[in-house]
Amino acid sequence: MAADGQQPDPHALIADALDGIGQGVLIVGPDMRIVRGNRRFCELYGVGEDTIRPGIHFADHLRMIADRGLITGADPEKQIADRLASLAARNDFSADRRLPNGTIIHLTGHALPNGGYAFTFTDITERARQAETLAAEVDRQTEQLKARESILRTTLDHMAQGILVVDRDFDVKAYNQRLGLSQITT
Repeated sequence: MAADGQQPDPHALIADALDGIGQGVLIVGPDMRIVRGNRRFCELYGVGEDTIRPGIHFADHLRMIADRGLITGADPEKQIADRLASLAARNDFSADRRLPNGTIIHLTGHALPNGGYAFTFTDITERARQAETLAAEVDRQTEQLKARESILRTTLDHMAQGILVVDRDFDVKAYNQRLGLSQITT
């Protein structure tokens, strides 16, 4: 109940809830017209609320986004046509998109039972940067290990003695050619 004893307007509650969440949201009806979007969508894409105005056709929405440089590539009209065809086929999807300002958005689209679509837009920029940093570190350490392995292999192969390295379970881990064995499974 509201403070004045009146029932709160459910549409206002839904609008407040959508505007209060951390994800961008866009809802499209079965006629491919926007039913509702939220402020977070506008913030993520750096666009005005005119791009998510209820009643605007989804194709026109995509063109406004493209006009602002947010659909990149050689042929934005083809990308728009492809997106509309995917919706017509009622395909759920998810994709990551890098915006021109470097922001990375994880976009999901879910077909609704009534024929419409619900889209969510999540800023994953920081998570993606952390993953890129981690991948670069893994690559760096892998290269270091390969270099150390090469040094170890060269050292083993140039020793005058035959060398066999086993672990505590006596599994062979390394050996050199001087050992005189033609093949050992490591």
